[in-house]
Amino acid sequence: MRIEWLEKAGGDTAVVVPVDTPERDCVRNLLLEVSRMKWSMVVVVDSYPTFNFSRSMNAGIAECLRDDGIKHIALSNDDVYDISLPGAIEYLDENDSTFVSPCVNGKSGELGHFSDLVRESIHNRAPLWFWKHLRHMHAMRSIAGGCFANTQPFALFRADTLRTYNFDEGFDMGVEDFELGMRLHRDGIVGVIRTDWNVKHGGHETIDRMIAAKAVATDKDRYERNWEHFHAIYGK
Repeated sequence: MRIEWLEKAGGDTAVVVPVDTPERDCVRNLLLEVSRMKWSMVVVVDSYPTFNFSRSMNAGIAECLRDDGIKHIALSNDDVYDISLPGAIEYLDENDSTFVSPCVNGKSGELGHFSDLVRESIHNRAPLWFWKHLRHMHAMRSIAGGCFANTQPFALFRADTLRTYNFDEGFDMGVEDFELGMRLHRDGIVGVIRTDWNVKHGGHETIDRMIAAKAVATDKDRYERNWEHFHAIYGK
């Protein structure tokens, strides 16, 4: 694993992106977006079969926290583009929320975000017993109270929160954002879903490369392993 600052803007916001290579086109496109916003960007580079999204994200967060000037940390996927977050930093500074997440791929409104959460749950092959845990997320509330930390593809946090909370590395890729959201909500940490903000997510390209590199046998195997870890923590 190695950590690289692809952009060091000197401001108070940095984006952390786990990648298998920083040379891919989608990473370069994200870098252009970050540069436009005058944010910094840290990539955490790891190779298969040892690539672990949660471990890479934690390493990138730790790197950002070494810079006392970083007050906000965005957690992102590499295949994110068309980021539209007008006034995001000001909003985070002026309100009680600890993190904010945008809508994904143009799904506007509370119902749009909730449908995206359901779609992600189905894609993540959530077992039937998991659905009762969604009550902890309050995902349909677009003002203070929403708590689904949608780090795949994007969430913007106060840096101080990430000094205390990070990802459970038992989730190599998948389910880690559900679990982080549950811990935050349990401890009274306020997150907000802004339905007037949007990012576009290119898909699950990283997962496809994991399968091609035989880091996992199939996508189903990966999620079954992660749900077993979730079950060990929270039960059914």
